[in-house]
Amino acid sequence: MRVLRAALLLGLISAGLMALSIISHREFWGERTALVVLVWFSGGFFGALVAAGCLTLLARLGMPRIAAWLRPVVFLPGFLLAGGLAFLIQNRIRAGGYELNPDHPVISFVFTSVQIIAVFLFSAPHRLLPWMAPAMIVAGYALLPGPGKGSKG
Repeated sequence: MRVLRAALLLGLISAGLMALSIISHREFWGERTALVVLVWFSGGFFGALVAAGCLTLLARLGMPRIAAWLRPVVFLPGFLLAGGLAFLIQNRIRAGGYELNPDHPVISFVFTSVQIIAVFLFSAPHRLLPWMAPAMIVAGYALLPGPGKGSKG
């Protein structure tokens, strides 16, 4: 339950930071910006679950010190992975699905997905730096349970 609570809070923090970034850049608030905030919430929520899972796995494999050492930085890569997947899902829903090459549908699906996730990963640092990434690292460190701090659930 503690991990779900942390994931929800990290999702809300991520979405709130993106909303503050949008406001500070004096961008138009509309459907697109609301979807960006939703993607960042999803990235924060699912990224926290990925990070907590990695930390728990390391602790169970007998490496609690490594898990404790990685705790400050493990949320940000989890956020980027989950945010990229959330962006992919949102993008494909808005586009109405995939236009796959009938000769190579699997390859077409994989490469289209990788390209869309790459767009997210390429554009995310523009928002994450200079202040959002450190804030997310601190929030992840403060909220993710570490080894011996209730990482079971």
